[in-house]
Amino acid sequence: MAETQILTQSEIDALLSAVEKGQEVTPAALASHAPERPVKPYDFRRPDKFSRAQMRTLQTLYETFGRLLASSLSGTLRMLVNVNLASIEQGIYDEFLQGLKTPTVLNIISLEPLPGSAVLEIEMNLAYAFIERLLGGAGRAWNRNRDLTDLEIVLMKGLGSTIVSNLKDAWVNVMDLEPKLEDITLSPQFARVALPTESVLTIVFEIRVNDVTGTLSLCMPFPVLEPVLPRLNPQLWISGARRQAMKDSAELIKKNMDAVQVPLTVQLGAASIDMEELLKIQPGDIIRLDSLANQELDVLVGGQRKFQGRPGLVGQRVSIQITGLHPESEVQ
Repeated sequence: MAETQILTQSEIDALLSAVEKGQEVTPAALASHAPERPVKPYDFRRPDKFSRAQMRTLQTLYETFGRLLASSLSGTLRMLVNVNLASIEQGIYDEFLQGLKTPTVLNIISLEPLPGSAVLEIEMNLAYAFIERLLGGAGRAWNRNRDLTDLEIVLMKGLGSTIVSNLKDAWVNVMDLEPKLEDITLSPQFARVALPTESVLTIVFEIRVNDVTGTLSLCMPFPVLEPVLPRLNPQLWISGARRQAMKDSAELIKKNMDAVQVPLTVQLGAASIDMEELLKIQPGDIIRLDSLANQELDVLVGGQRKFQGRPGLVGQRVSIQITGLHPESEVQ
């Protein structure tokens, strides 16, 4: 049996038009009326590893990182630092390395519990401005191209750790990360954290300090992000943000409650006397209470019986040892 072929709407229109005009209808004529489909180029050497939804989630995540980074750097350097997300693209690791200048500041970072390492690159002109500011200067650019000294590398390690720490808060709605600065190098050839043909995600930030403008680039190989890909969707991002907001709200309430002062009193006992006897009380008189010396006392919190305890001394201070909850408190 011959295979049945369904005509498209454009082919049906062409067929009806040809019949009305008395023209002969051929398959070639019908094919000429078929709409042309746009051809999208695809490079098999650089396959897309991230979906559009995942890329949107990553963009939102690193926009948050940019805001956190601007606040963190402004506080550390004690000056205004502007940070903008310039681009977030897929590529291969060799292209990332080829685009780096030499020397440049390359921070090798780990992102536990994610496997592998990522690279955080800071352009040298920004590094010079950061170093001058950390040493008490105005944070201007240096017109020189040289390697950093040992002291300057120590300063950049400290600043790199500050930058990397913001990744923890940026990723909090996706998963709990423990980012850590593992090493720092000035040459791209020593930053081999992935194979040259490995797919990577490159996030570029534009940073402006005074009149100095440069880029900070974060390169994350695909094997590092692969375990977390199922969580990179807008629905989980929103639910994670809600959970974090509820957690922050609960912590804020707890913090405010911790500052509330509540009166704590111990009731030694009680006695009932007439008003006439009360008016006749003099210093040295003894009022007999209804409690025994070895009996547990009631501890009142905010005027409500909450605990029971035994009196005693701690050094020269009169104290009470809590022995349990008050029966009335257990009923409540």
